[in-house]
Amino acid sequence: MDTVANAGALLRIYRLKKNWSLETLCSEICTASYLSKIEQGKVQPNQALLKDLFSKMEVPWQTFSMEEGKELCEEIYELVFSDDEQAIQKCLKSGQLNHEPAELGASFLDYLVLTAYCRREPETLPKQMRPLLDARQSALMHLAEGSTWEAVRLYPCALTCLYAGAGAYADGKYTSALEYLGRSYDLAAQSGYARIMMNCQVFISNCYSDLGSMDDMLRHCRIADRLARSLGETEILRSLEYNIAATRMEKGDYSSGYSYFSRIANPTVMDLHKLAICCEMLEKRQEAFAAVNAAEQAAEGLEREMCAIVRYRLEHPEYLQDTAYGKMLMDTFLALKQQRSLGYARFHLYWVEQWCCANRQYRMVYEIIKDFL
Repeated sequence: MDTVANAGALLRIYRLKKNWSLETLCSEICTASYLSKIEQGKVQPNQALLKDLFSKMEVPWQTFSMEEGKELCEEIYELVFSDDEQAIQKCLKSGQLNHEPAELGASFLDYLVLTAYCRREPETLPKQMRPLLDARQSALMHLAEGSTWEAVRLYPCALTCLYAGAGAYADGKYTSALEYLGRSYDLAAQSGYARIMMNCQVFISNCYSDLGSMDDMLRHCRIADRLARSLGETEILRSLEYNIAATRMEKGDYSSGYSYFSRIANPTVMDLHKLAICCEMLEKRQEAFAAVNAAEQAAEGLEREMCAIVRYRLEHPEYLQDTAYGKMLMDTFLALKQQRSLGYARFHLYWVEQWCCANRQYRMVYEIIKDFL
């Protein structure tokens, strides 16, 4: 007999949407007790019965053939697990995720999960469906909800390992990040998921940047660069150049930083922030003020506070003796540490250490630096 697993849960959802009783739906089709068993998953209904029940609610059942429904879902799964965001957005715009789940018949649960994930609306998956999900489906829902570690535990694939690695990087857990990102890269290579391979290399290079290993960072940047060029990912190429220049600045090479940030045609707030610092350190005060002025016109939130710190130093040559500067610096440093990836805070360590030492706050600087070792 051609039965469909878990279809009773979907029947119940549609029935309750119409505010129908069991008796109203099953009248002249089956008994109320049998429908109740279907909805509870105690029996699996056949296709003919399902068609009659859904038809009574004016809901199309299995308008796709079983093969077509499965093929559509697997195509979308491929986009999702290859991390092809552009293709996912095209899929959304094309209407492929606008069907009634019942139209997919036996593949309705996959379709519900994929729709919720691709739309970034995990709350749209009915709660009754959660216990019915398999490991792959559950992993996607956990990713959509931000539960990365549960996702990778349930379904350790290239995508979930990438998310786990990115999360560990943001938390400053570099050993764990490198382990997950390496695993993700290998799994992605086996499946030909070039975007995941590229993103892994970007995060790995960021890890080595924060760890102060310039040679390792550059090695992985080169790999990411090749992948980004082959995929036409211009934003990734720009972010790689930015990260390399910023890392060289952290190591005291402000000339290289200036050479890069001063030639950007359409600089972002963070580009201008870095340019202002390079000019400050190279004693190009007029250029530094011009960069800060331009940055502050577009800056908001923490970016504005970061720019304000540079301005303060430019306007107050004796800033190291100024408690107002110390408070501004430390407040912004702690906010960056709490709200952004650890790399943002790490970039400011030079000035934090400088101020603490100038004011004999040796215990404070020890406690701060210890978090980054």
